[in-house]
Amino acid sequence: TLGIVLVTVALNGARLFQRVRAMTLEQWGYVVLTLLAGGLRFWDLGLKPLHHDESMHAYFSMILFQNPASYQYNPLLHGPFQFHAIAYVYYLASGLGTPDGGVTDVTARVAAATMGTLMIPMCYFLRNHIGKAGALVAAFLLTISPTFVYYSRFTREDIYFASFIFITVVALFKYSEHRHLRWLLIGLGAFTGAYATKEASFFNIAMFGGILVGFIAWELGSRLVYPLAH
Repeated sequence: TLGIVLVTVALNGARLFQRVRAMTLEQWGYVVLTLLAGGLRFWDLGLKPLHHDESMHAYFSMILFQNPASYQYNPLLHGPFQFHAIAYVYYLASGLGTPDGGVTDVTARVAAATMGTLMIPMCYFLRNHIGKAGALVAAFLLTISPTFVYYSRFTREDIYFASFIFITVVALFKYSEHRHLRWLLIGLGAFTGAYATKEASFFNIAMFGGILVGFIAWELGSRLVYPLAH
């Protein structure tokens, strides 16, 4: 994974440098907020011992890491996304030679901290809907929110689910705005991640489905009642 990232940066270094030079003050604001969010979420990540739920998730992720064929879905623990994500962090940490074979309180929380940090730059794509200032304020509030910071440092399914749903909403807004296939795929991928994270996704299916049915009814109704408008 690290090798792929390094090769990608090396091959696109010139283009990346041009993009950085062309960044606006607003875009640099998101960079600063994302770095601040990462600092708040990753700083001294192993300070507290694992909570009871965290210990179960960390343990079963360790079992999956040691024996990938051992995983079985258990609705009491939710999943399977978080177990595979944490096991993958264990795998990377083990390859880097970290203590305890890559399995520590810190590595158990890295995936959660990463997902919590990724929520910040996603606010940038809401600028056309809530305004530039509104999107920056939303990013700032997500950055310093005690609730989001806490759950981003907590190896449970909560922050994964919140992040996936947030990305789904942003992607669907962008797709409705531009009709670009990539946003539809991002939205579907994020919702699949939410579905693979927690059973509460069924409630989201009902909510999003109801809204989608309403939009379809409006679209079809307008075409029938006002055909010349299309």
